[in-house]
Amino acid sequence: MEGDGQETEEDGAGEPGSSQLPDPASLVGTLNHWLRRAVLRRVNVDGVLFSASDLAVVMDIPLNMLGYHVRCLETAGVLLEMDAVPVRGAYERIHTSQVPDNQIVALVLKNTEAEDIEAEQAYRDQRAKKVRKEE
Repeated sequence: MEGDGQETEEDGAGEPGSSQLPDPASLVGTLNHWLRRAVLRRVNVDGVLFSASDLAVVMDIPLNMLGYHVRCLETAGVLLEMDAVPVRGAYERIHTSQVPDNQIVALVLKNTEAEDIEAEQAYRDQRAKKVRKEE
């Protein structure tokens, strides 16, 4: 009820630091790609701030590819945009994880780790083969 001093489930939804989390079905669909899970493994710590461009350098993944998956995670409510900093005529968006303590996310990340190592290696092998072919 309004004015009774009690918070409702709707209070704070969509605000930074909100406890509004994605539903489990949405999480599973969102985490159905090795690179999205790799991003979460890097940043799924409470309070860690990052930009896609910084993460692209650290992970050695092209920015356009990484940016796409960061946007997917943000759209699903897994990541939260905290700030936008002007950089060379554009804005670098700073994100943080909204699910650092989520048990579903932790379980998915744990159970897919070996599969993701293989997927990342296959991606890097394919990328190296493409570079050699262009030379």
